[in-house]
Formats: sequence, C-alpha cells, structure tokens
Amino acid sequence: MTDDRPLTSADLGVEPGRDATLVELSSTFCQPCRAARTVLQRVVDTTDGVRLVELDVARPLGEALGRRFEVLSTPTTLVLDARGVVRHRSVGVPRLAQVRAALASVRGEAVGPGDAEERGGTDSGATSAAPSASTAVSAKHAT
Repeated sequence: MTDDRPLTSADLGVEPGRDATLVELSSTFCQPCRAARTVLQRVVDTTDGVRLVELDVARPLGEALGRRFEVLSTPTTLVLDARGVVRHRSVGVPRLAQVRAALASVRGEAVGPGDAEERGGTDSGATSAAPSASTAVSAKHAT
C-alpha cells in the first residue's frame, strides 16, 4: 500500500522536524526497537533540522500509522521530508549510513561512497544540531 498523504502533527502527536522527520514505529518489548532508537537518536543528535518521533504500535497514534502503512514488524522506520511525505521506509534495525543516506536524499544533499560510518569511523562531517530541532520526542503517551 502506498499512502502519499503527508503526515501532520495530528498524526505524529508533535510538530515534525523542520527539514525531515524520522518516525520509529516500535513496540514495548521489542529489543531491536531499542537498537534502532539508538541509531536514529545518534543521527538526530548530529543533524540539524531533523526530529525523531517514537510511536508505540499498541498506542492510538502508533496503531493508526501502523494500520495506514501496513506495518507488520517492528521496528519500522519512516523518513519524512519537510512536507511530511514518507520518502523512505525500512524494517529492522537500520544502519547509521543508511539513515544518513536516506536523509541526504530527502534533503537533496550528496552522499559520498566513503562515509565515515561505513568504515567504522567517526561522524566528522556531521553538522552540529540545534537543541530545539533535534531533540527526540516520545509520542508514546499521546492519545
């Protein structure tokens, strides 16, 4: 199923990121979800204008998005552009380089084949994040 309608703050329970939003659809007892959250948080902490929204599929907002996008497994990560349109989707624990590449694509930036995280290096090319734009937001409590 393809759903091209943009996700809004009403769908997410919070305002989306200025440039992009990472949405992690997870579940309470999902160990891979914790690992995915760590990867996504690292990206958000080092990338200006990107917000992380965590939604539990057992709660109303997460359940609604899970149904809308036919999520069959957690973690599922959605990468939204600045308008809230889903541009990328992955299932399982994403690799740091995959998330960075998806964000670069959404933001119209070039990604080199020798990314530091692919080689196990540091994020020397990452931009510093503004606290208000890159703070992870847990929307698990939203109704």
